[in-house]
Amino acid sequence: MAPIELTSQQRQAVENTGRSILVSAAAGSGKTGVLAERCAFLVCDAPPALRCNVDELLVLTFTDAAAAEMRSRIVEAIRRRQQARPADERLANQLALIDAARISTIHAFCLWLVRRWFSDIGVGPTAPVLDADEATLLQREVLNALLDGLYAQAGGTGLSDGFTDLVEDYGLGDDREIGKLILKLSAFASSLPDPDGWLREASQSVADHPEIVVLGLVDQLRTELLAQADDCEQTSAALGAGDPVGFFHAEQIGNYAKQLRDWAAPLPGAAPLHGAAPLHGAVLESLDSVRREIAGFEFSKRLGPRLPKDADPV
Repeated sequence: MAPIELTSQQRQAVENTGRSILVSAAAGSGKTGVLAERCAFLVCDAPPALRCNVDELLVLTFTDAAAAEMRSRIVEAIRRRQQARPADERLANQLALIDAARISTIHAFCLWLVRRWFSDIGVGPTAPVLDADEATLLQREVLNALLDGLYAQAGGTGLSDGFTDLVEDYGLGDDREIGKLILKLSAFASSLPDPDGWLREASQSVADHPEIVVLGLVDQLRTELLAQADDCEQTSAALGAGDPVGFFHAEQIGNYAKQLRDWAAPLPGAAPLHGAAPLHGAVLESLDSVRREIAGFEFSKRLGPRLPKDADPV
């Protein structure tokens, strides 16, 4: 593998020492090669006081394939230097130590830590990495247990009352979307350096500015209603161009599209309301009114007569 030609910025990323370096670039721009060259520089070319042995490197990736490629590139970069300086015994030793370098996925490194110091952390040395499917099932079990516990406490005080209100107001009595939101929030928070701190700040922000939540729900509902209305109007136009049976259904779907737009009409757009706390009460009243209408809507009552018995089926 031929050595890569570094740009001035790439060379800065490779040769800067004594500080943290962040490399941010588009896919295919050479980040892997730059990071491999930086590792080789720290092992082979850095000032003597700043050099490290290859088995002192810690290189973590997201996939096994990326880890294997990184190891291969680091080996190749060191080998080129060793071939250029065949009398340097240290470089030959570094190639011999490459298998001891910690170049792996994050999961594999954490598993190595656990098995290396299992007696100090109270975890069995044979503990495996949790499979992704098993992790999903475990998340679902924990979530279901949490929801069951909150339902069991319904009618009490505190969190259980707030939860039942959330299911009624946000989920229209169905907690499935609430569960999806909890899992999504959990995944996002767990990716942050301080999940608990972020959740505390987010909760306080909502408590201090409840209108943000109301306006967000209103804008989300209005956007969804208008999108569904557009879809219904397109479907109605397509069916209306067909046979009489299709025309009958086109008329009903068109009526439903009008109903969707009627529901969206009293809901103001989000743009003019950002930061408009005084409108919080009025917007909340509109949201509750539309929500109740949607919850009580029945197609058979709103869309006119059913398909005539003597009509040809679609």
